[in-house]
Formats: sequence, C-alpha cells, structure tokens
Amino acid sequence: MADKVRLRDATELGQLVRGTGAGAVYVCIALCAGLKLAVKCPPGGFNVTLRAEPDATAKFSPAGTQFIEALGLTIQESPFGNYASSHPALATDMEVAMLMGATLAAFEHVFRTTPPCKGSKYPDKTLHPLDVIARLQETV
Repeated sequence: MADKVRLRDATELGQLVRGTGAGAVYVCIALCAGLKLAVKCPPGGFNVTLRAEPDATAKFSPAGTQFIEALGLTIQESPFGNYASSHPALATDMEVAMLMGATLAAFEHVFRTTPPCKGSKYPDKTLHPLDVIARLQETV
C-alpha cells in the first residue's frame, strides 16, 4: 500500500490519509477545491473523528469555513496549516451511517453550486456513506 499523504494532498476518494497523531489513519470521504473531508473510526469503537483540511492554500475559504462551523467542527491552526476536527461519540453503526449521510449530503448541497468546487478538477466528489463504513472496516 502506498504511503499515506496529508489530507490536503489527497486526490482520490477512499484514499488513506494521515492526521496529526502518529499512526492515525483516516479515509478521504469528500474532495473539493479548497476543502477535503476525512473520517477515522478506531477498531472496536464508535469514537469517530471527522477532519477537514483546505487544499494547498493552507486556509479555508469563506464557504469552507461556514460549512465547517455548521458541522460543529473546530478550526485549529498548526505549523502545517489549518485543519478542523470533531470527535462525536457514537453508539452504533446506524449512528455512524447517519453522521456520514448527513455530512456528505450537506457537503454536496453546499459545494455543488458554491465555489470553490465549481469548475475544480474534482467537483462534487463524495463517497456513499455505506462505502465510507466499508472502507473504514478495511483499515482495522
């Protein structure tokens, strides 16, 4: 398997990406010029982490910032650029599926008609929530 890249450098849905913690494995679930989303779910638990990073610009666009804040993610600054994360504690597979479905539906709704996705090299790309869960299970 190829080395994991930073989320901001991801180019494919389902691509394994790294977070800030050593050994953290995330799955890229949505791509848009200016904003990328990934999720991680540790083995045997439902302590999901949602992560968002801007593209190589290292700063979120106004539309990206609004979307991130609406999702309840907190924007952090680091020496490697801004990122945002949320750590909801979920109890069941159904709750994970509902979170993924709501997140991806919101992403498609916001970025289908709003820059920065329009005309980008990967417009409106998201994984289906069930594909997200299957890909997460492969990483365990």
